[in-house]
Amino acid sequence: MVTTEVTSEVIIDEKRCLGCGYCIQFCPRGCLEGVADKISRQGYNQPKLTKPELCTTCGLCAKICPRWAIEVYLTVDSPDGTRVREKIIGSPKLNLTPSAEGCAGCQHSTVGRIVTDVLEEMEIGDRAIALDAISCGGSSAFGFDFGQVLGVYDQPTDIATIAKRAKPEHFIFVVTDIATFNRLGIDSLIGALNRGEKITIICCNDAIYGNRGRQVEPAFTWINTTGRRQFIIGEYPHHLAELAATFRGVAYSARSALTAPDDYQRTRRFIKTAFQKQMDNVGFGFVEVLCACFSKYVFTESPIDCLKWIREKMIAEFPLGEFKNVDRLK
Repeated sequence: MVTTEVTSEVIIDEKRCLGCGYCIQFCPRGCLEGVADKISRQGYNQPKLTKPELCTTCGLCAKICPRWAIEVYLTVDSPDGTRVREKIIGSPKLNLTPSAEGCAGCQHSTVGRIVTDVLEEMEIGDRAIALDAISCGGSSAFGFDFGQVLGVYDQPTDIATIAKRAKPEHFIFVVTDIATFNRLGIDSLIGALNRGEKITIICCNDAIYGNRGRQVEPAFTWINTTGRRQFIIGEYPHHLAELAATFRGVAYSARSALTAPDDYQRTRRFIKTAFQKQMDNVGFGFVEVLCACFSKYVFTESPIDCLKWIREKMIAEFPLGEFKNVDRLK
């Protein structure tokens, strides 16, 4: 008896892949493994699909990949000899070029991927304007196929306010990092929160709490991979999601992470909800995302250690969840 044969393929672009290992970590069935004979240019073992018979083409490996280096295909061979090969997931559709290369494991571009997926689902990519304010230059919105303003620094919330007031029919959002709000960006943010500007801020909390690259966390003193201590006395991290929720002009405020599949889905849901508040003309939307920043931590094995540290240490300081969600401002 001849039966229909279904096979899965996970194709990894070795030129893009930096070997962070997140795809291996996220795979729910253990289909991927790091292989010793494939080393990325940053010195980590690249993944390979070693158990294709277990793959269900869920696409989690491609979704979490910071470099958008993975494509997942499903092939169906029918008894009559017909073959159908379908791409299940690959690079974001609202994408022109690969994300700007950063450190292995940097999750800024993962946040960018979620943003574009949500924009596509909501069908608002044609009128979206992104302000990219990632301090280290690891762009999260680079190369996306919609109107954008790149390279915004220190006061992105003010510039987003100007853009929204000049073009109220457009969808305006900022992708930034926590360091921006430890400099001049904090007064810009407070002003927009107080005014209830109808914009959306997505803040990547990558644990860079000190000014301009220096960092600090209660009960922790960091040592980077070169052995140089980096700390500032008297500076502590802002709990921005909780802070934003206290302002009457804010319609939505939440915090999520990207350490596991459930976290990924939660982040996507939070960002979509914040976007919807702007679409419904309700008020300010703020989403904080705990992101790995491998270059700043003391992890000698792989970027996966970053995810473990976020789960075990960082979430205790920054609890996940929604802090405000209203459909009408008082």
